Amino acid sequence: MNTKRATVLVMSAVIILTAGLFLSFYTTLDPGSPPPIVLPEEPVPGAEEPGPEHSASPDGLSFVTAEVSASNVQDVLATLSRPSDYECEIVTRVYYTGGSGQSHMRAWVSGTVARVDTLGAAEEPLEHSICTPGRLYKWSPGSVALYYEGASGGATADATMRLPTYEGLRALPARLITGGACIMLEGRVYIYAEAREGNYESRYWVEIETGLLSRFILSQNGETVYEAEVFLINSTPPDRSVFDLPGGANVLDIMQG
Repeated sequence: MNTKRATVLVMSAVIILTAGLFLSFYTTLDPGSPPPIVLPEEPVPGAEEPGPEHSASPDGLSFVTAEVSASNVQDVLATLSRPSDYECEIVTRVYYTGGSGQSHMRAWVSGTVARVDTLGAAEEPLEHSICTPGRLYKWSPGSVALYYEGASGGATADATMRLPTYEGLRALPARLITGGACIMLEGRVYIYAEAREGNYESRYWVEIETGLLSRFILSQNGETVYEAEVFLINSTPPDRSVFDLPGGANVLDIMQG
């Protein structure tokens, strides 16, 4: 595949492999032990959609009164923007032959820097990571030293959270976009988009108000192999201490030189 046209679907497959690697260390892969992820229902014909009565939406959301389809969903996504600072929780699940594995993370994002804590069953931290555009730092809870510091290898904040990006979806060739809609679920408005290449299908739910990916599902041959859900906690700047490393150095200070 031409690297200039590498798709989100292929990126998502890489995320699955990465997630599986992390899950082998940090989660129980017993198919009966993790609780199921409770996700919004998928769009169905006749589902409630925002109409003219939603024209009083916040600034920048007026387009929700227009029809969204596969032909224009990329343009609609291009009108969205994410907050530069936010805190969220992420639940991901990998499905494989004979079982599945679940991962739970909490993340703090400030610009291009992200701290991600991998959590255990009781929400206790199992690992801390901070990713910048050039460096990756990892350490264990209670440790006074990093167990890894080095080049991030092109990893992004999203990759550290094991998430694809809808910005990448916008860059796909239009022929790969197979669906688009504007839907309302539990009082929130989402842009839904889907893309397909070969045996892979990816589906995205992006919340309009926050500009953040809310739900993602990757399927192969009609079977779900990876899914993720993001829960926004707040969109305020994280405390600088969130980006402290063992020993007291602060990643934001390091980046400023």
